[in-house]
Formats: sequence, structure tokens, C-alpha cells
Amino acid sequence: MANQSKKWKLTGIYLFIFNLILLVIFAGFVIENKVVDTNVNFLDKNIFDIRERDDILIGDKNANLTIVLYNDYDSPFCKKFDKKNYQKLEEEYIDTGKINIIVRNFMLGEVHKESLIKGQIVKCVREQNITSQIHEEIFQYKKLDDKDMQDISINSNIDYNLFTSCVKSENYFDDMLYNTKEAKELNITVVPTFFIQDKKIDGVQPYFVMKKILDKELKNLS
Repeated sequence: MANQSKKWKLTGIYLFIFNLILLVIFAGFVIENKVVDTNVNFLDKNIFDIRERDDILIGDKNANLTIVLYNDYDSPFCKKFDKKNYQKLEEEYIDTGKINIIVRNFMLGEVHKESLIKGQIVKCVREQNITSQIHEEIFQYKKLDDKDMQDISINSNIDYNLFTSCVKSENYFDDMLYNTKEAKELNITVVPTFFIQDKKIDGVQPYFVMKKILDKELKNLS
């Protein structure tokens, strides 16, 4: 009886290890298929060209490598990326001058209309304070009521009246709607989506996935 019990325990352990191996293989497969080597030169599509009016440039404009981020400020997945990976990316690649990021905010779907308002807020803050961290901080705000607007103006060290007047003008909405149209043309169906040379990275991937690609592309440029 004791031997049979021991045998069942060993069988259970083996099954657990086998399932764990399958899970790791499957996870690797999913990750690999979220990084699409498109064989398309996106440089030819001009998506890496900075648009002074509607783009948000993070990092040194003379950095070695430019990547493009299509972002939806109303998406929980963009919020997850900001919380999970952005700080590492900033410390290792942006602050060191290796890369810069062009951020293009757009509305992934009709349910994400708040994305346009948040995008307008980000642009209005940066009109007065280009060094503001509002691109990261905007994800923590939910209601965007008067108190939130006051908090944003104080934290960003900007004039409240100029700020709220800019937000009400909605003068950046057309730019973000253009980004929305462009995102459809680029077959962007999830956020965040990154373009790094000829590679398209869909969704929130583990940090090592992006690091591997960045290191390879930077090496190719050296």
C-alpha cells in the first residue's frame, strides 16, 4: 500500500513537471508570435518621421535608435506596460541616449473615447512644460474632474487657466484621429504596439523580449 501511494505521488510530480514544461513552451510560442518580423521597411512608410505638432518625443532627439509607440491612454494594457516595463526601458535605454520613443496616441475603439481627452491633456501640459512626466502620470487619473485637473497643473508646475483653456479647445483631437486612421492602415489591433525598424511588437511583452530586439538593432547600427 505504501509503495502504491509513493508511486502515485511520483506520477503526480512527473505530470506536474510535464505540464510545466508544456506551459513554458507554449508561453514562448505566444511571445515569439507577438514579435512580428514583417519584412517591411517601415522607414519607407515615414512612420519614424517626427511630427512636431502631434507626436510626443521621449528622450534625446539625436539618440542612436528611434522606436515608435502607438498608445491608447485609456487602455489598461498601456497602463500595465507603463507600470511594468517603462521604468526599465527609461533607465537602460532612454536616459543613456541609446533610444528615443515617438509616442502616438490614438483611440483603439469607440469605447476608448477617453483616450482623446487624456491625449489632449498630455499635449496641453507639454505646451507649458516639455519636461513634465505627464505621459506616465496620466494613467493614474480616472475621473479627470476639476480636482484631477488642478492636481495635474500643480504637479506639472503649469498655469491652470491656460491649461484648462487648452484642454477645452480640443485642438489636438484631429491629430489623434489621424493617428487612429493610420493605426488601422498599419493593422494595429492591440496596444501598446511598438515599431522597431522592421519589427512590430504587439501588446505587453516581458521586458527581456524588447531588450533582446533593442540590443540587436543597436548592435547593427554600431
